[in-house]
Formats: sequence, C-alpha cells, structure tokens
Amino acid sequence: MDLKDPERFGHYNPRFLDWVENYLIPARDDQWFRGVTQRVYTKWIGPTVRALYRTHRLLFVDAKGFDDFRGKYQAVKKAYQDKFRRHITYAGMFFKDPAPFESVKLQYKSDIEAKKENVGFALQENFNWLSDYLSAPDFKVINDDGYLENTAGGFWVRRSLDGTEPQIFSIVEKVLSTFEPSVLDEP
Repeated sequence: MDLKDPERFGHYNPRFLDWVENYLIPARDDQWFRGVTQRVYTKWIGPTVRALYRTHRLLFVDAKGFDDFRGKYQAVKKAYQDKFRRHITYAGMFFKDPAPFESVKLQYKSDIEAKKENVGFALQENFNWLSDYLSAPDFKVINDDGYLENTAGGFWVRRSLDGTEPQIFSIVEKVLSTFEPSVLDEP
C-alpha cells in the first residue's frame, strides 16, 4: 500500500476481518482472557472503539433519523454557542453543521476521481461536527480525544466504499459487548 497515493486508500481484506472477529476478540465467558486484556482495551483500544461506535450510530441513519438528529444537533449547538458568547466556555466549536453521510461519501469519491489534493483532510473536516456534538459539555459522554470522532467519520466513509462497513461494525459491537457493554446502551 502506498500511503502517499492520492487516488487510493487502504482496503481491509475481509479474510483478515474474519480472523479478527473469530480469534482476536475473546468470548465474553472467557473471564480469564478478558481479565488480562481489559487493561489493554481500557488504555489503548476503548477510545477508538467508542468513537467508531458512536459515530456510526449518527452517520448510518435513515432520512428521518438524520432529520431528528439534526434537530438535536441544532439545540446542542445553540446552547453551546450561547455559553461561548457569554464567555462560559472558551473553545470554538460548531462551525459546521452535519451533512448526510451519503453526500459526504459521494463528494469524497468524486474528489478522489478528480485527483484533488488533500482529500483526506477535506474528508476529516466534513466530520468536525461529530466531535463538536459528542464532546459538547451538555452531552456528558465523551472523555476521549475528540479527534477520534473526526477521523472516525472518514474511516466509515472508506469502509462504506470498500464494502467492509457491516463487518467492521459487527466487530466493534462484539468488542464493546465484551469489554464495555454499557456503551451499547447509550441513547
């Protein structure tokens, strides 16, 4: 894989993903193995898996679900910007509004085909709203690095394009059900 190739991005081999799902994730009932791997999950894997899961739930909704989310997003944005104007918070956030996943994906694909520069950066910028929303003080969920949500959006675009999105999301759910099932119950 050429990481500097402006026209291609890495694809996951589904056989590798089968191996990960079947052999790398311990069964929930294997308490010993889960116990010895829990610290690794907590420190290194958990933040990324949570970001992938939470962003997937926002990105892969139908049109009605996206409209409902957009209303929630605007309410959180308004509340946050009001606090920013009153100097209750100092971080600049909510500069972009959510765009439907399919339109971002189509733009990314078009940009690659047109051989535009910095398509990865542009893709990440299209998802800044994810970290704004998920890390807003009133949301009270994220204690992780907000950068993970921005990059997770692009990750899901590429996985959607290479056809591995359903399999990877299944792996994400399996990891969470093993190490942090409470995340699966979040609203």
